[in-house]
Amino acid sequence: ARPGVRVRSGTSKEALSEMYPEGELWFEEQITDHFSVGAGVPTSGMEVWRQRFFANATWFASEDAPVFLCVGGEGPALEARVVQDGGLHCGHMVDMAREVGALVLALEHRFYGKSMPRPDFSNKSLALLSSEQALGDLAYFHEHATHLYGLTSKNKWVTFGGSYPGMLAGWARLKLPHLIHAAVASSAPVSAEADMAGYNDVVAKSLANPHVGGSEACLEAVTASFESLGARLDSEAGQRSLEGTFNVCEAGSLGEEENWQGFSEEFWGLFPLQDNDPSCSEPLCDYNRICDMAETSGSDDPLNLLVGLYRTKRGEDCLDVRRSEFVARLQDASNPERTWLWQTCTEFGFYQTCNPGSKCPFMTKPFVSTLDASLRLCSDVFGIPGAVTKSRITFSNLMYGGVNPQGSRVLYVNGEVDPWSANSIRDSISVSLPVVWVQGASHHFWTHPSKPSDDENIVAARQKITDQVELWLLTGAYAT
Repeated sequence: ARPGVRVRSGTSKEALSEMYPEGELWFEEQITDHFSVGAGVPTSGMEVWRQRFFANATWFASEDAPVFLCVGGEGPALEARVVQDGGLHCGHMVDMAREVGALVLALEHRFYGKSMPRPDFSNKSLALLSSEQALGDLAYFHEHATHLYGLTSKNKWVTFGGSYPGMLAGWARLKLPHLIHAAVASSAPVSAEADMAGYNDVVAKSLANPHVGGSEACLEAVTASFESLGARLDSEAGQRSLEGTFNVCEAGSLGEEENWQGFSEEFWGLFPLQDNDPSCSEPLCDYNRICDMAETSGSDDPLNLLVGLYRTKRGEDCLDVRRSEFVARLQDASNPERTWLWQTCTEFGFYQTCNPGSKCPFMTKPFVSTLDASLRLCSDVFGIPGAVTKSRITFSNLMYGGVNPQGSRVLYVNGEVDPWSANSIRDSISVSLPVVWVQGASHHFWTHPSKPSDDENIVAARQKITDQVELWLLTGAYAT
């Protein structure tokens, strides 16, 4: 990425595109620990590492054009397409960039994808993984890109992201208002919480939502199916029957209660909890198709709904439900699955429980999807006590403001059938911290590349986002 090279003001967009083409680039001197002095690299006095980013200057039209930054997160590793069509998190951002002539950048999050400050995922390495460090990366990258592309204060930066990247996008504006002009925080669960019962409450509402093909009958059928699952777990004969029906890998696994949570939660994944897409083409891939099956099956045994879903979507492969094997896999310091779990244990919680008396449509009896079970995983994998996790969750909300942040020019966008909306900002705080609510939409669906099949509510939401961003770029309204 030619660190240290400054593009002189007035360089044409054609020259920029030639010098810094679309594709994989590297920021060679990102700071490893923004909050302490490291062992030292002679030129900087601090330990540094290589952070991956992507750039597209194709539409960068003028000296005062904006900079659109797609914030990386815990999702699939970034690819070059993120600055071409935006991928799942920044598709609409790229569409807007074409319209307003923005420089498009995307920065990969530390410890996700190829951006590795350390070579493994041990506890010692993951001590460098946090949202605060990620915001430090954004700040230092801002300085790097400013020099690299010859940017000035006229080039207003706007951050974009969905889910955890949406959290970071919003926090970047709130914590770094001198660097970031505005932000679009899509499906951003900014309120950290240990017992996230609201997640499955939204799932229940989605199963009953006619806009996405749901109904009360569908919700009742799903609930009854999980009640039947739980009833069978309570007897040895029922356990043996379930092991045969769902091809459990090791006979007798369901005789151990510690395996019941993983077994029952395996069936949550049969539902489009975060990715409901009415235009999907696979069998039983959205709420409409699942609810149609649930309402018309007419079976005397409610469990047959889960059996049909499981065999259609998972086939005949055996199902390993052993918690001991799951924990052992996560204890492996080379396993990248440890990263997001680490952030839940040290910052956010977000443990999706299914508590008796809640609206959760899944298995509440036996009660196995508990907060204590999730906290125990932090202890078993990382040695982090539950009390520490809870204190870190409290700190996160104190650090960032939870659902009551102070600041300006952050747009929060949420979907009606997105369970993460339970912990997001759903009502406008002020004219400078507005909200767009998208009826029938799943997890940041409006950030995906546009398709002709997109619901009219998705199209309208994108227009509202465009209007708000353009207003903030033109007027600089509501400045802090």
